[in-house]
Amino acid sequence: MNAGIHIEMDLLCSMFCVLLFYQQKKHKVFDFLGSTTFNYLLWASVAIMGTDLISWLFMGDLVAHTDAMLMFVQTIYYLLQVVLPFFFLTYCFNATGTKLSKTVHGLLAIPILCTVALLLVNTKTGFAFYIDHNIVLRGDWYLLVIIAPMLYVAASLHLCGSFYVKCRNDTQERRKIAFHMFVCVLISFIGAVSCAFVSYVSPWYAFVGGLIYLYIQLHSYREQSLDILAYTDSLTGLKNYAAYVHTKEKIIQQMANDPQTRFAVVVMDVNNLKQVNDEHGHEAGNELILCASRLLCEVFKHSPVCRIGGDEFVAILQNSDYENRDALKQIFTERMKTTTFYADYTRLPLTVALGLCEYSPRHHKSFDDVFQAADSAMYENKAQMKRAK
Repeated sequence: MNAGIHIEMDLLCSMFCVLLFYQQKKHKVFDFLGSTTFNYLLWASVAIMGTDLISWLFMGDLVAHTDAMLMFVQTIYYLLQVVLPFFFLTYCFNATGTKLSKTVHGLLAIPILCTVALLLVNTKTGFAFYIDHNIVLRGDWYLLVIIAPMLYVAASLHLCGSFYVKCRNDTQERRKIAFHMFVCVLISFIGAVSCAFVSYVSPWYAFVGGLIYLYIQLHSYREQSLDILAYTDSLTGLKNYAAYVHTKEKIIQQMANDPQTRFAVVVMDVNNLKQVNDEHGHEAGNELILCASRLLCEVFKHSPVCRIGGDEFVAILQNSDYENRDALKQIFTERMKTTTFYADYTRLPLTVALGLCEYSPRHHKSFDDVFQAADSAMYENKAQMKRAK
């Protein structure tokens, strides 16, 4: 038994819990899973680590004490040992969206009350643990005081496992959350089993490790989600202007590295948006934009399509779409003739002006030159459409 190692681990885990609390408060990582119950977990972990720390200070003769004081601290430790998994189970219920009635919630607390009664009896009989020469030793009926926490952890594992199985055919977001929740509980379960059969092994180091794992994974996923949202147009789901600028910068870098870079820019503008908005309302205008965006994605399926304005779109063609640019332009024109959308239960035709320009080092000095040429071609196409009416 090395008290120093346990003291260091308790201090380290407590610091991690405090750090997670302030990081969670700052980044709101667990707001969609229940930040309040997660914070309960963190502070309950700090409390149990603190109690364990005092216990090891006593057993290492680093702080003056009596056997009665050590027994009291150890009793508090075992009480917290059942309270913390109870909070964890409650958190799992919240995170998986499982609603509990007050009656069921009260029934879940019964194992805590039973453990309290057992711990009170233990202070007189020492059947579960006792003090011998300043060392806490396990009694013959030690397992009785850890049945409740083991049941709570096992219930949490079953709950998160079932949630993961249920979410396998759900959205990617829910699948990832369910998987990381299950791994977090599994880590805690392994720690709990180890504690039950190996003396002086603390399950809470694994428990805190599971919380750290869950935070890191969800924080990473949240950042990725925010990045996706930052580059996504809210109406169409296409890339937005910020994504267009990002893609443009990558093309410019390619041009700097290889002057023979092959790409083309397609600029598209939806016709009659203002007229549709005025005559049929903005919902019909949105349907027009959505109809145009779907057609663009179907034709230029291998290229980034960005909505850079209310009715203006840009596609940057490379690779196969670049090789087939003229054919795709023709396909777009043909499909547009048969594409319609609904406004006030009326079927209306979709018309989109399109301009395409391929990059040529001889004629274009920059990406913006290519864009301007494509934009000019689009306006020429729009004028042709008006003359053809």
